[in-house]
Amino acid sequence: MRPTPGRIPSANISLPERHISGQLAAVSGPLARSVEDIRLGYHAMCRESDLDPSWVPVPHDLGEYPKTVVVCTRPDSLETSEPVTAEIWKAAECLEHAGWQVSETSIPPMRELATLQLRLWFSEFALDGGQAIHDEGDPDAIFVFEQGMALLDRPTGLESLMETLQRRMYLARQWQQFLLKNTLLLCPVSAEPPFADMLDVKSIDDFCSVFEAQLTQVALPFVGVPAMSVCTKGDQVPLGVQLVAARFREDILLDAAKAIEDVCGKPPVADN
Repeated sequence: MRPTPGRIPSANISLPERHISGQLAAVSGPLARSVEDIRLGYHAMCRESDLDPSWVPVPHDLGEYPKTVVVCTRPDSLETSEPVTAEIWKAAECLEHAGWQVSETSIPPMRELATLQLRLWFSEFALDGGQAIHDEGDPDAIFVFEQGMALLDRPTGLESLMETLQRRMYLARQWQQFLLKNTLLLCPVSAEPPFADMLDVKSIDDFCSVFEAQLTQVALPFVGVPAMSVCTKGDQVPLGVQLVAARFREDILLDAAKAIEDVCGKPPVADN
């Protein structure tokens, strides 16, 4: 689960405070093999801490909600593979069986979120021109930095940063209104099944294809909405779907995830 920013406290005790992109979008969340274990971990992690002034004391249960779910297999024309698409529709059938009303409709912009997220990330690197990364000397980190810079739609700088933050508020409002109206979005975690290890640093083309497939993972944290991935098994390798809800509606994510798990079962244990 990736919770709403402010739901689970966090702090960099031994490091300088995060820059603005981390403050807005970086979160900690539970990872487990069952929805009930996710629920237990989530509730434990949500306890108040005076180390994080951005922690918000919001109740876990925010009341009744309409069971309406919007399915989007190809957000912003993402070329989602057939195996992933099949799992999304399998999850939709599970939710429908549990009493959810399933439909397809257009969703707010997602590619623009990814573009602006990239700008925000690399505005931080612009502080020293990427010197710290090159000084560290990790060839993979340097490669990712260089390819990320190449994907930017415009140079980073103060003007770019200020425009990005201004646009973020408008887009966050669009997404919040959409999710309050539709309750739940069902979409890909990734457009492709799991990649080969280190594929993103194998070549420029591979980096670009991996980055493109991860559109939803780059885009959605930018507007601070909570999300959860749920395993639906898949035929050859473990696959899953992504559930997205309005801010602080992690209770909806857990309910929907449990409905899917009740049909699909828990993720298989990997062979060692």
